[in-house]
Amino acid sequence: RLAQALLGTLLCPLAFLLARRLWDDAAGLMAAGLCAIHPYLIYLTFQFVGEVAFVPLLLAACFLLMMVDDDRSRWPHAAAAGVAAGLTNLVRATYVPFSALGALWILRRRGPKPAAAYALCVGLVMLPWFYRNAVVMGAFIPVSTEGGQALWHGNNPRATGGGETYGDPDLVRRHPSEVDLDRAYWRAGRSNILSDPPRFLQMAVKKAWLFWRPFPHQSGITTRARQWAAACAWALIVPAALFTIVRRWRTSGGVRLLGGFLIYMTLFHMIFIGQIRFRIPAEPLLIVLAAPVLAGALRKAWSA
Repeated sequence: RLAQALLGTLLCPLAFLLARRLWDDAAGLMAAGLCAIHPYLIYLTFQFVGEVAFVPLLLAACFLLMMVDDDRSRWPHAAAAGVAAGLTNLVRATYVPFSALGALWILRRRGPKPAAAYALCVGLVMLPWFYRNAVVMGAFIPVSTEGGQALWHGNNPRATGGGETYGDPDLVRRHPSEVDLDRAYWRAGRSNILSDPPRFLQMAVKKAWLFWRPFPHQSGITTRARQWAAACAWALIVPAALFTIVRRWRTSGGVRLLGGFLIYMTLFHMIFIGQIRFRIPAEPLLIVLAAPVLAGALRKAWSA
């Protein structure tokens, strides 16, 4: 728990650096302060889940991607961004498609050579894990064998959108191999989607709500005071972040990067499982996007 608390503390300086690069020192201080007191980010450090390591790595990867725009040192930043993206992939497979989009982002903004450096470093970081999986499982497994089960959890006849179903005993019995079971879950999940598209679309809308809902439902945040604290944080941060995205989308590459990740995460979990837990990694990015609006409001209130 001490190590997790230290990882959680890293969110404050990382959010400060992101917001200062995008806006100014005042926005950076606002972002750091909100990360320090955000209910979800405090709650996260007490849970033994991969998101504890995923969130600071995600912020570091986003910051280094922004630094690639620096003409003076784009090569080192592209390589460093690739290392951060590779480590982020190893913690959460959710990030793998977005890390590939990061290469396209660099390619469009800085050309093929920095993009190649980024992609090479992502691959080198992940290569030992590829090798380990090939030796242990006898198959190419980029990150984990949980993707198929996650797809099935969100798309089966008993699915509620939040992942409350826990596996198919028949599939487990017929596929004792971990790799074969994962592939069977992938097939079953895709089959369920294709067999009933209207239900899939209905569930996708519900998953989006479960992902973005202001009131939490996880165990540990069920008291009325904790629910109100989380809802107040949502009401303060999400509208301000949305305002920044709408206002600055065309003029700021950094806003498109962070906002694009939020859109990607929403679409991803509309297909798989929608839970607030999976939104928590995006909370610091929401805070960074909300920081200029909230810092400006605070400045006006102080001067008044």
